[in-house]
Amino acid sequence: IQSKRKVSLAKFIYALGIEHVGEETAVALAKKFKKLDRLSSVSLEELQKKARVIKRKKELYRKWCDQDPRRN
Repeated sequence: IQSKRKVSLAKFIYALGIEHVGEETAVALAKKFKKLDRLSSVSLEELQKKARVIKRKKELYRKWCDQDPRRN
């Protein structure tokens, strides 16, 4: 039962329901901040900004993968 009470930082971030933060972005943010106290020291606006940047980088990477002739 105790192990079920512990929630990963990524799941916690995702559960907050922050705009632009899906599951993948939550994982990326958790890797960046590593601890809840570091995450809580950032404003919501800054967190959303970082989330948009992460999301945009992922989109650009996926687009590059789709267009890379070596991947087809």
